[in-house]
Amino acid sequence: LECYGRTGKDILGTVGINFDVISDEFTMWTDIAYMVAIAVCWKLLFVVQLNRLCSGGTAPSAPAAKKKPPRKGDKAAVDGPVREVEPAAAAQGTGLSSQATDASELGFDPLATADVEVGDIDQMRQMRMTSVAAVPLQSQPTVSLQDFANRGSREAARKLRSGGEQTELAFIECSYTLTIAPKSRWAKFVPLPAAERCCGAKATEKRLVSNVSASVSAGHVLAVMGPSGAGKTTMLNMLTLDPGSGNATGFLTLNGHPLTPALYAQHCAYVTQQDLLWTFLTCREHLRMALDLYRPSLSAKERETAIDDLLDSTGLMSCQHTKAGNMFFRGLSGGQKRRLSLAIALAKRPSVIFLDEPTSGLDSAASAKIMKFMKEIAMQANIAIVCTIHQPSASVFEGFDDTLILSGGHIAYFGPAAQLAQHLADVGRPMQPNANPAEYALDVVNADFTSPGSVKEVLDAWPKYAPTQQRRTPRPLAPRPQQATFCGQTLTLLKRHAVLTVREPVLYVARIVMIFATTLFFSIVWIKTRELTQDQALPKFFLMAFCVGVPALFTMIAVYGLNVEFTAVQKEIKDGMYSPNAYVLANLAIQLPMIFVLAVAALLPPWAIDALPWVTFPSAVLVFGVILFALECVAQAMSLVGNPLLGMMLFITHWFVTFLFSGLFVKISSVIWPLRILCYITPMRWGMPSMIYQAFSPYDGERGDVFEGAGKCTPSPFFGPLFCYGGFFCEGISPLECYGRTGKDILGTVGINFDVISDEFTMWTDIAYMVAIAVCWKLLFVVQLNRLCSGGTAPSAPAAKKKPPRKGDKAAVDGPVREVEPAAAAQGTGLSSQATDASELGFDPLATADVEVGDIDQMRQMRMTSVAAVPLQSQPTVSLQDFANRGSREAARKLRSGGEQTELAFIECSYTLTIAPKSRWA
Repeated sequence: LECYGRTGKDILGTVGINFDVISDEFTMWTDIAYMVAIAVCWKLLFVVQLNRLCSGGTAPSAPAAKKKPPRKGDKAAVDGPVREVEPAAAAQGTGLSSQATDASELGFDPLATADVEVGDIDQMRQMRMTSVAAVPLQSQPTVSLQDFANRGSREAARKLRSGGEQTELAFIECSYTLTIAPKSRWAKFVPLPAAERCCGAKATEKRLVSNVSASVSAGHVLAVMGPSGAGKTTMLNMLTLDPGSGNATGFLTLNGHPLTPALYAQHCAYVTQQDLLWTFLTCREHLRMALDLYRPSLSAKERETAIDDLLDSTGLMSCQHTKAGNMFFRGLSGGQKRRLSLAIALAKRPSVIFLDEPTSGLDSAASAKIMKFMKEIAMQANIAIVCTIHQPSASVFEGFDDTLILSGGHIAYFGPAAQLAQHLADVGRPMQPNANPAEYALDVVNADFTSPGSVKEVLDAWPKYAPTQQRRTPRPLAPRPQQATFCGQTLTLLKRHAVLTVREPVLYVARIVMIFATTLFFSIVWIKTRELTQDQALPKFFLMAFCVGVPALFTMIAVYGLNVEFTAVQKEIKDGMYSPNAYVLANLAIQLPMIFVLAVAALLPPWAIDALPWVTFPSAVLVFGVILFALECVAQAMSLVGNPLLGMMLFITHWFVTFLFSGLFVKISSVIWPLRILCYITPMRWGMPSMIYQAFSPYDGERGDVFEGAGKCTPSPFFGPLFCYGGFFCEGISPLECYGRTGKDILGTVGINFDVISDEFTMWTDIAYMVAIAVCWKLLFVVQLNRLCSGGTAPSAPAAKKKPPRKGDKAAVDGPVREVEPAAAAQGTGLSSQATDASELGFDPLATADVEVGDIDQMRQMRMTSVAAVPLQSQPTVSLQDFANRGSREAARKLRSGGEQTELAFIECSYTLTIAPKSRWA
């Protein structure tokens, strides 16, 4: 059985006994001719199909004319019946009765025009004979979010309108720096510090955002604008705690508290540019799930009422039962998806909502409606909204309260949107009458199409007009609703994934169909293995190999499906909807039963068509289910790779290694180290021997089910082992075609050349190894999921800058007033204890212009405590209205008496990228 020949042709002839396509004859040119013919056929099919698809389409045919029967009393003989006409005829003013006496004859709805006066008929006839689109529709009222936020509480709604508790987001001195690798041949092969030491390669830094400071308060919409490459996306990533690989610095605070991932999860929500919705869930199901997780204390009736309020407020009631859809499945429109994403964010009742390009992909009318809606939401629900926008139209620009314009990472303007034109005029860039301020401002600061010197003049002029931004004093934040417990999160996610498993075809339904069809095909190809003969013993091995290996490859589909799912899961986890471990547990609860459904679908055809023994079907399903589970865990781990195509390619590579070292193609003993370790860490290496054992072991001869052509024998000196190997012999056929009488005989014979195949029962050992492999991959997935969904990183504080002493300061006694680190502030150091005005304590002089002398001691005490200390008394901050009306003492006084404010601020924010050196070793 292990002797094949002396020459190559001897070996070809020997192997050709069992494989009839293998021959010792030269047939290369014939084979090439056949392959070229096949290629030409497929190429012709491609050309024909390409020409058909690119034919230019078909013009619509003209509809058949429809005659309207005359009604009783009509003067048909004079005017003829009123009839519908083609658009061309309507444009020429023909085709309608010039003597029509009521609106219904002109094609108007008789119910809507029941009370139309006779004198209006001529006007309606003229409208009917013009374009159909000339009739405007009246806007319908929408339900205010006040009813959603405080259902039944009229007093709370009244307080909300009258300027109650406010929210403010502030970002001060924000910067982002990218480190660029030095230009060295070896720089890309070694770590950057080592490259700098050994190769002399120096990295460079590129600042994408430089000292950006701004703030937004509750009830306001802040739009971040700028030309391409201005730093809008980088700025938004910093605000949402996703700085990437660069170095983000600055003071990002919410009501004076540093915006940490935990605080972000409680008070913020993010609506991404691409709406991350669940394709096969309806609008109502999306909102029900969000409320179950964000506000589990609601009763069933209260939850449905809240869902109705959100649907009414966002204009989604008419499509509440429509699925979200995607590029392959038609569902909601782009504007409806954007409003649904916003409704899900509002279900959380956040203090701040971030939106990335909310008008992307929408027409101008839809964009204007979205921005108007967001402005109403900000005012009614008392929410601060920050959004990036590329180039808004005039109607969209009117929806902004404040605007932040960036160019090259620097501020060109920050303040009320209504004051943008005046600021441009102040810096020598007056705007033409009736021009769009947003478009004109972006043209002014676009260095790609405007002189860089001119842009620099505008950027350099901003510090003269910039409002003073100081670090905020911490003030208590509004309490958040109690979210679902871990068990509640798991049960809610379990219900969601159960629904998606039935509706979503990618993860399981499509695989069930494809796996069943594939193994059905293999079962028909090897249908002769039903015969228990010697020439069908080896094909049974190949049947099992392909029925196990190829269906396992379809797990590749799960990589794409799970990658798409992960993008939505990551956002939901970051927004604080549920924990990563609750998602893992709910996913596992759905995954395990569906894996065994896949195993049943794969093994039914070979067991039914090829007459494999049903007694081993349950154990075969168990073994194959564990194989699929291990590969599913591999697919989950690889779905976390950013690009789904890369993840699929990695999985195919893993599957190829698994199939190659399954034991049927390479002997483990012949694999060199360290590649041999792959033979022990791949699941199919342990699963394939047990699957083959289930297919052959029941043929033991006790029920007469033995392989024909082989008889029993006993080795003796006269009847030696050459003719009686293993206690059987085959009369009339070659020993190379004789495998055995029973299933275990065949396993022992084939095991001579394949050392993983054995006639011993090792199923539980094999399952234990596969479970261990699956657990390792699952743990890798869980660790990576928690790392990617950790909530991001808050910007670090910028380096302290010393403030030079001003003329008249008592430097010898108190020293200059200077900005200090939070740690120094917590110790009560770094500020003058003898300061006599608010500006020396770091407060905005505009906001504190009328502060009485008696308040200085209290302000000094506040300034010298920790920035993060709570609770502290709320202090007034400078609003954007005061920036527009500087010197208004009355506004400052009103601000102090206006009650508690909530603010998001980002101060001195910067973002720097370190670019690796261009060196061979870096």
